[in-house]
Amino acid sequence: MAASRYLNTPIAKTISQKSVRMASSAGRSIRRAVKNRLIEYSVFTLAEGQRLDVVSANYYGSAEYWWIIAAASGIGWQCQVPAGTVIIIPSSIDQVIPFL
Repeated sequence: MAASRYLNTPIAKTISQKSVRMASSAGRSIRRAVKNRLIEYSVFTLAEGQRLDVVSANYYGSAEYWWIIAAASGIGWQCQVPAGTVIIIPSSIDQVIPFL
């Protein structure tokens, strides 16, 4: 099963045959699960020039899961964050899926 931050987000409306979804609550759910230690994770400090999509590719084999790291770390939906930022990397995408 692919992890999507919009998996359980209801469709707000349909415009020209395209579904428009409401803002995802996945970020809050993932962050809460990390704080409650329901998801195992590693802690990593970003070096100069490192981006979450590259870190995601290194840990998960795919850059598309950068948003999971952002959500777990409580840093919002940005892919590029300053050097020295401490991030939380869930050990497995499978552990995150129940919280989407």
